[in-house]
Amino acid sequence: MKSVVIICLLLHALVTGRAQSTYFNKIYYTDTTSMLSVAGKVIQDTSYLVVGAYNSPLNHSSLYVRKLNAKGETVFLQSIYYGIHSINSFFGNSFIHTHDDNYLFVGQRGNTDTLDNFLAIKIDVQGNVIWEYNYGLPNTFDSNTQAVATLDGGYLLIGWTASLNASTGLLNYSQFYLVKIDSIGNKLWEKKIGSNAEPLHAEQTQDGGFILSGYKYSSATGYDMYVVKTDSLGNLQWQQTYGTEHNDNGGFVRELSNGHYILFGTISLDTELQDYYYIAELDENGTELWHELHEFNQYCGNNTVPYLETANNSAIAIMYHYTATSMRVIEFCRFSTIDGSIITRTPISSGLPGEDYIRDIEPTPDGGYLLVGFNYTSPAKSWVLKVDSLGHTCGPAPCDSVAYPLQITPPLIEGGQGGEQTMQAQIYPNPAKGSTTITCTLPPQLPFGVAELYNLQGEKVRYWVLQPSINPFRKEGITQNLDLEGIAPGMYVWRLALPGGYEQYEASGKMVVE
Repeated sequence: MKSVVIICLLLHALVTGRAQSTYFNKIYYTDTTSMLSVAGKVIQDTSYLVVGAYNSPLNHSSLYVRKLNAKGETVFLQSIYYGIHSINSFFGNSFIHTHDDNYLFVGQRGNTDTLDNFLAIKIDVQGNVIWEYNYGLPNTFDSNTQAVATLDGGYLLIGWTASLNASTGLLNYSQFYLVKIDSIGNKLWEKKIGSNAEPLHAEQTQDGGFILSGYKYSSATGYDMYVVKTDSLGNLQWQQTYGTEHNDNGGFVRELSNGHYILFGTISLDTELQDYYYIAELDENGTELWHELHEFNQYCGNNTVPYLETANNSAIAIMYHYTATSMRVIEFCRFSTIDGSIITRTPISSGLPGEDYIRDIEPTPDGGYLLVGFNYTSPAKSWVLKVDSLGHTCGPAPCDSVAYPLQITPPLIEGGQGGEQTMQAQIYPNPAKGSTTITCTLPPQLPFGVAELYNLQGEKVRYWVLQPSINPFRKEGITQNLDLEGIAPGMYVWRLALPGGYEQYEASGKMVVE
């Protein structure tokens, strides 16, 4: 009987036609400091800026900017603001491009437990501070700062404010708080709207005004989704709540190309503590035209502001829900903005214990997305992923990989530099039906490897985490079964994928599934 053994050592690609796409799933952390990342931006098509805040013991806090290369490796990490009490940033809309191709990073600067202000810092692509300002009202707590680049060349800062009650020492009810600044940070005007309300998102509308969305509490209906429309000067045009008589969740509103709005939120239809994901289209006056409900598990909601894909009438939302064992699961979901139906769902995870959060969705030039968030363990850890258009990435963190277009064929290399073999991998049997086996060796310092399988369109169809052998130096190699059930017959490319810096140990080859 004849058998086929594939031996390969170093993955190369001969690129013709469209460029390859690099995906990664990375965790960044310090020894004792909680480091959260909340927003990111694509720069120069092949690298990224990621921002967030970290807090160390004794209330020492800082905002930071991290530059990543295409594989998620840190190019530089720089603190850009430092404080003694507290400094925080919250969502992806806290970090925006400026009109002159720099960046505005906004957050909350704490002076005492009850006196915080908006903080706005303009930086360049290297993280150097161009200017910084604090904004707020006397004796107030001003929080959840977001930023919008406005059509007049300035910026709108949006968050909430609550005044300090001198007699009780407690904060009074919170209100939407709008601060309009010019291009160099000078305050032009400020407005307060609503009561017992907090904004989650703001954007400028086609008529030059603003649409603000979040949640509001009332004694009659508890928490509801809350939407506010203003003119270009922040004057109230209309306000509306959406929800039930039970406690519902906050909402995110995005403007559609026809001047209507799409609302994403969560409602409770009964007293059984059951949440339903809620999508609705609103007309220009906030009147609901239709809505769609989706049942996930007992509790569900949005992880961050949904991203609109106007070209195909869809939206990307990072959803969370809880399993029967109270495990928090997050998914990369695409919804139709025509009828609110679910198009695709893909689970994503940091692979760490504790709860995962995504705070920003940024489109990338290759049609994928940069997702920025954190794992909320103690201390908290920064978490950044590069995914494809369906939310797929390279596997459990830490990892990175390259998806190869149809025109790319990874050649087989029989030796390393100088003709010396650096690593051996075998797939047997090949062709295979139902399952096959991989045998390979790994650098001793790596806890695991990942075997990936791609179709000839460069799409990853499956991956397997390779468990380490008992021998810490793995001289005898790892041998593991690869389940092929459910994979359609045909030609595929397999790859042994490792973290960045270990490319010389990677391997690949062709495999036929019968």
